Amino acid sequence: ISRYDYDGVLINDFSTVDKMINPELPFSAHPKIHAPTGVMHNFGTAAGAKQRLVLYEVTPDGQAAKSQIIPMDEVTFTHDFVLTQTGKKIFFLTPVAFDLFQTFSGLQSPVESIRINRSKKTQILVVDTDQTVHRLETDFCFVFHFANGYEVSETKVVVDGYILDDFPSADSIKSYIQGEPGEGPVPMLTRFELDLSSGAVTRTLLSDYPGEL
Repeated sequence: ISRYDYDGVLINDFSTVDKMINPELPFSAHPKIHAPTGVMHNFGTAAGAKQRLVLYEVTPDGQAAKSQIIPMDEVTFTHDFVLTQTGKKIFFLTPVAFDLFQTFSGLQSPVESIRINRSKKTQILVVDTDQTVHRLETDFCFVFHFANGYEVSETKVVVDGYILDDFPSADSIKSYIQGEPGEGPVPMLTRFELDLSSGAVTRTLLSDYPGEL
C-alpha cells in the first residue's frame, strides 16, 4: 500500500554517517511469530559507520520496538533466522557483504556487488531470552532459509537449514529464480547441533537431495 516504518521505529537514529548510508533500518523478509505470546520477532543487519544486528519485537496489536542492538566487527549477510519455542533467536552470520560504495554509487546492483571472504568461518549467534549472546563458529557456509529449530535442553539447540558450501553468483540466482538449471552451489538440508556450554558445533546431512524454501 505504501512505505511503513512502524511509527518511526525503522527510521535510522544512529550517527549522521549511518543515516546517510541507510536512512531507514532494514527489516527482514522472514519475521517469526512466537506462538505462546503472539509477539512477532524480526531483525535487520544495519551497515554504517558501525555494523549492527538490530532485533525487533512487534506486539500483537502492531506496536514495534528495537528489542536489542548487537554490535558486529564487520559487515555480514544473513537472510533468515530461527526462533525457538522458549524465544531463543539463532543467526548464521556469513562473511558475505555488499560493497556499499559500488551499490550506493549505482555502479553495481546489490547482488552484483557482493564480496565473499571464504577464508573466514561462519559465525553462529544464539541470543537468549535474557539477551545473553552466545557466539559459536562453523566452517564457511551460507544459508538462505531454515527449515526448523528447537531446543533439546537449556544449553543444546538444533537447527536445520538448507546449507550452501559457497555463495551463489548473481547469474546462478537469476537462473534459479527463473526455474532454469544452472551452475552453482546446491542447497542441502543439514542439521546443526549447537552446544552453548562448550561452543561445539556438529553438522549432519539430512538428505541426499537438494531443496529450498
